[in-house]
Amino acid sequence: MAVNGVCGTANGTSVATAPTTGLCTTGTQSTVAGTGPFTWSCTGANGGTTASCSATKSVTTTPMTYTVTVNSAHVLSSSGMTLNAGDKVIFNYTSTAGEAIMTISPTATASPSRFTLDKDIKTKTVTVSATGAYTFTAR
Repeated sequence: MAVNGVCGTANGTSVATAPTTGLCTTGTQSTVAGTGPFTWSCTGANGGTTASCSATKSVTTTPMTYTVTVNSAHVLSSSGMTLNAGDKVIFNYTSTAGEAIMTISPTATASPSRFTLDKDIKTKTVTVSATGAYTFTAR
């Protein structure tokens, strides 16, 4: 009786490294090939068909840190940027007088999203929780 090869639970997933388990439900597994996408086959028995299987390589980004300066005239070195979840933005106030009230938009995905910089609090680090475009304003 012919038995077809059947891909296992690793088929169609997104993984950081080549899968080593869940390759075939039925059939004889081949060696996993590639650096992403990863491919392998499950060979059938007694004339059964061979299944072609694959998994994509997940992309992980290392959080980055950026610096934005703001002066007493509320001029920013950058008024916005596209950030990945986990990225940090360090805001530096370059004046020795006055204050700058900073707002980051979208507010729901930056912590904190509103804060004050002045002669005493010259630096504030903000971490974003979602990937997207952010806008910075000072008043």
